[in-house]
Amino acid sequence: MVKIEKIKEFLHIDTDAEDVLLNQYARTAEDYLKSSCGKRVNLDDSRAELVQLMLIADWHETRTLYAQGTYSRAVDSMIMQLKLETEV
Repeated sequence: MVKIEKIKEFLHIDTDAEDVLLNQYARTAEDYLKSSCGKRVNLDDSRAELVQLMLIADWHETRTLYAQGTYSRAVDSMIMQLKLETEV
């Protein structure tokens, strides 16, 4: 799971007021990535971490787990790369 400190740095958050919510988003982002790429996905991969941060940022901005449509081409591409590497 992405550490709360890294999430707060990414989102430019200086308080602890939303730590519970951010931790929930982090767990959900990890689960999302595992279900998209397979449970063997390397969560330490820099792309996996960035995808999780991007998901968390989207959910935090919209205050919902429903995305604003589709994710960026870069996020989709990183998820596909991780998925293909997991299947090898």
